Amino acid sequence: MASQVHAVSSRYDRTVEALQSAPREWRQDFASIALLLLTESYYVEAGLAEGGSEALHEKSQAGTDQSQWRIAVERYAGQLHRLQISVDSGADVSLLVFDEAELVLEINHQQVMLSHPRMEKQPAFEQSVLEQFCQVRDCYELTGLSSLMPSSPGAVPVPDRLPAATSATETVKPAWSFTVEGLVCAHDGIRVAFQPSDNPGAVRKLCVQLFTEAGRLLSGLAQQQSHGVLVDWSEFALSGGANGTEQVYKLNGAGDVLRLNSPLMGRQPAVLTALQPWLRARLRGRNYSLELPAGEFGWKGATISASIPAAHSPAAH
Repeated sequence: MASQVHAVSSRYDRTVEALQSAPREWRQDFASIALLLLTESYYVEAGLAEGGSEALHEKSQAGTDQSQWRIAVERYAGQLHRLQISVDSGADVSLLVFDEAELVLEINHQQVMLSHPRMEKQPAFEQSVLEQFCQVRDCYELTGLSSLMPSSPGAVPVPDRLPAATSATETVKPAWSFTVEGLVCAHDGIRVAFQPSDNPGAVRKLCVQLFTEAGRLLSGLAQQQSHGVLVDWSEFALSGGANGTEQVYKLNGAGDVLRLNSPLMGRQPAVLTALQPWLRARLRGRNYSLELPAGEFGWKGATISASIPAAHSPAAH
């Protein structure tokens, strides 16, 4: 029997659930994208089978079986492609979700399961479908934050205007001031005060790194929200699975994450905790003034240089 997806399941599942009652054009767009990507996956699979058969003796039984498998996969890929053309031509689409969480498209009384030929690649396939669909349709409008995790008091509404994006290679230009207490850097409402004895060159590098990472994080969170992802601040934290300088941020209890190159945050999680009030306000479209005494993070004297991630310091950009 078909069943609905629970509201706190994955973002992909929540989108599928919402699509069941969405306008038919939305379901058609989703189906067209999913079928196109699935078709490509099966053609790739057929290509792998062809490569494997060439490596085998052409008269062997194994080679014959491999060739037959390739032909069958290519035939199925062709069927998927014809269904995709049918959807693009206006065929109605129904989405069926079964108890095993398997998604089936029904097109002109034909059913096709949206399953990647390789099980381990299914999550990546679903993510690709979701990303492409959310580029042509407003996923926030589709799902709405109120329907994602209604019991979460930390749910963040999406403002009318989201923060501007900060690219992976972009660095910011802080404002600098000299006071009797020491050098001060500021950017977008964040102000960091240092001691007079702190090295100005190291201070400048640290401030640029901090503000650059904060801007990337803010832009990344805003993009996730625009795609209908809830940022639940009671769950928000640095998570495991970091790869080098890439940090994994847990966004909510539904399993949504954000991956960013933010080595300074990864090295000093206390910075992320201190930035949360600023992030929450900026994601609501509000200005916010945040004071960060450098000494609270060990940024003083000779330790400042040691705090700057060498591979991603401003000199590396």
